[in-house]
Order: sequence, then C-alpha cells, then structure tokens
Amino acid sequence: MMPNALINCLEGGIPAALATSSSNGLPNIAPVWQVHRVGERRIALAHQFFNKTSANLAENPRATLLLTDPDTGAQWALSVTYRSSEKEGPAFRTVQGRLASIAAHAGMGSAYTLASVDLYDIDDAVCCTAHQPAQQETVPTHLQAVKTLSSQLSGSDDLAKALDQTLMGLDRHFGMDHGLILCMDESSQWLYTVASHGYDEAGAGSEVRMAEGIIGIAAQLRTPIRLSYLGAARRYGQAMRAQAVSSGLLAIDTEIRQPGLPEPQCQMAVPIEAGDWLAGVLYVESARAKRYTQDEEDALAIIAHQLGLAMRLLLQAPEVLPAADRPQAESAGAAQQMMVNVRYFAATQSVFLDEDYLIKGVAGAILWLLLKDYTQQGRVDFSNRELRLDSRLKLPEIDDNLETRLLLLERRLAGHCDWLKLEKVARGRFRLHVERSIQLIDMEQAPLRVTTHASVAP
Repeated sequence: MMPNALINCLEGGIPAALATSSSNGLPNIAPVWQVHRVGERRIALAHQFFNKTSANLAENPRATLLLTDPDTGAQWALSVTYRSSEKEGPAFRTVQGRLASIAAHAGMGSAYTLASVDLYDIDDAVCCTAHQPAQQETVPTHLQAVKTLSSQLSGSDDLAKALDQTLMGLDRHFGMDHGLILCMDESSQWLYTVASHGYDEAGAGSEVRMAEGIIGIAAQLRTPIRLSYLGAARRYGQAMRAQAVSSGLLAIDTEIRQPGLPEPQCQMAVPIEAGDWLAGVLYVESARAKRYTQDEEDALAIIAHQLGLAMRLLLQAPEVLPAADRPQAESAGAAQQMMVNVRYFAATQSVFLDEDYLIKGVAGAILWLLLKDYTQQGRVDFSNRELRLDSRLKLPEIDDNLETRLLLLERRLAGHCDWLKLEKVARGRFRLHVERSIQLIDMEQAPLRVTTHASVAP
C-alpha cells in the first residue's frame, strides 16, 4: 500500500522531476507539475511537451520520478516503468479534468486539449532525505458523516430541503463552509445555481457554461475534480499557456473569471448523477490550500450520487392535492402601492421589474405565464402538472427541470423582490403572492440580450 507520506507528494504542491535515458545512456530530465494516482502501484502523467522523454521511453521504459512532500520537505525517488498511453477511460478523464481546470485559471479555456496520459507502474519507492520522516498517521475516514448525511437525504420529502441539507451537512460534518449546487439546463449547455452556502450573496440563477471552469469541466467529463494547491496550479497553468502560445497552439484570450471566494486555494467539483442522468454539480471551495483530501473527494462523490438519487425520486414524486379549496385571488386591499411595470423580452425569456433585471430563461417564461394568468384570470394557485402540460411554456417531454426552475424562481424572488413571491402549499402545488399593482408589458418587438452576472457562481 502506498504510504501516506508519498500520497501527500501527489497533491501538486511542488513540481516533480522525471528522469529518463535513451538506450545508449543519454539522460533527460523533464519537470512534471501533476502526478496522478490511479492505483496502489500505478500513476499517470499528462503527455505534454514530452518529445525527448517519449523518445527515451520508446527505447528504455524504465525511469525515475523524484517527488517532494510539500509539508515535510522529504523527497522520494520512485523507480517506475512506462506501461502504456491512454486517450480515454477513467484515468484519462481524471487527468484531463484537472489539467483543463488549471488551464481555465490561466485563461486557456476550452482551447486546452490533452493528447493522452502515460501510465507507469511503481517498482520501488525510496525516501532520499537524511532522516526519513516518521510515518504519518492514517487520516480518519468520513464514513460516519457520510452515513448521517445520506440518511438525511433518503428521508427528505422536499427538493429545496434536500439541497439545503446537503450544503449545511457538508459544513457541519466536513467543515466545507463554502459550497454551491448547480443544476443542468434543459439545453445541456449551461448549469445554473439553485442553492448556495457560506456566501454573502446567494447567487440563485447565476450560470456556468458547460466545459467552462472546474464546474463546467466536471459536468462535461462527469468526473470529480480536486485542485489542492491553486497557487501552484495557477503557476503551472501560466507555464502551460506560455508553452502553448510559443508553440503556436493557442492565441492569447481573456482570462476566465472565477467568482466565489476572492482567493480560493482549494476547489472540488463533483457531478451529481443518478444512473445515466446528470442532474448537476456539487461544488466546494476553501481559502486554505490542500483543504480537501482524497478521502473527502471520495466522500463527496458518494454524497453527490445519493443527492442525485434523491433528486430523481423527488422530481418524480406525485403531486398532493390540497385538503381544501384555495383562494383564487389576493384580497382587494392587497397593497395598492406604486404601479410596477413588469417587462418581458421573449427573445431571451427575460423579466424586468421596472428597470431592474430579475430572471431569464425557462424560469422567466414561467413567471411571465403566472403573472399573465394572475392579471387576466385572478389566479394565484397553480400546480407543477398543469405547468408541465401548458403549451405556452413548450417544455421538453423528458427532463424538463420544471421543479428546479421553480425552486430557482422562488429563491430569486426571495432575494431580489419583497412584494412578489412563490409559496409551496403542497407537493407539486404552489401559490403566487403579489402585493403591488402590476402592469405587464410584452417587449417582444424589442429583443434584448441579457447576461446574468452574480458574485458567487464559479
């Protein structure tokens, strides 16, 4: 079994060095910024700018890898044997996801591509320091915390409650005090924030493009990504960028901004899945380097799968009919205050309250429909089922994300409007509260392109 001291060397804090030699003994040493563990006795290295290294390995597959423990300064010499190169599979996706996320921090964005990963078997590992450091104690697992949080999720009967329980549970049981949950847009091109924890601004409705940044890349590759030393990762990304530009492989573009913590030093993104269904991404970050361990990555992956199953069950749960008749309109004295102009731009399904942007996309179309029925028919009670069947929304027949869109709308209203809200009255049923006079203005003839900017959505 790989010792903990050696595992700590693989977190990316200090670059490694790979020494190879040709068949006639001509040596070559190449810096290696990321070493990825793919088994107890196997590692993977990204195949990047390794022309001389590759030529040597073709003649002589044996090499030496020098690793440094960022905490103790201990150095380890690994005798390794090159086995194969892979262009797909779990090891490839893991390395590709991590390096693509690092590249995103350096402004390379989607222009970054990984040709392959090289797999090496570890034949021997020797500590090269004068006094070998004492064996680190085994890091305790988080099985009890995973058990507790999984039990809470399995007993949840409400989508909003399940999402909030997950983020609060990660804070309470794991000390992960900054986190987001993002859901997949029906177009499969965007992810949008539906729950957050630990930030000054909730960021409901803020978006991340598929394959953009650590969140979008984790969703695209459907693999967990953990960056332990973002300071070192940014330096590596800048080196990758400089090499790519000098090689003519990349034109300089604008650097991708990563909202959230001002200076995150550790990030982790895990896809939320249930079978072949990708529900979204669970994301956490910290201002402290190496805050998250491999054990915590594994724990987060289990929790994300559990959350995915809970979401699928909750989204498929039957509606509960109300126990009694519901009122069909607000009372006549319901706050006849200043008139609010609600403007709707059909091109982007965007809603503005007077001059203030509120929401766009499917959630915007839902709000516009609700307000139209409210002003024209006096309706305030609605059901998910009727919305799903309403031809005006044109929802897809499969995976319409209606429940998560309603949750997004509810939270966006709660954070940005004190006179308009959605109230859940039963499973699959909700009530619209309007406490001001409104005037609906359809701006279909004046299309407007709207981009949402939020401060806490990586």
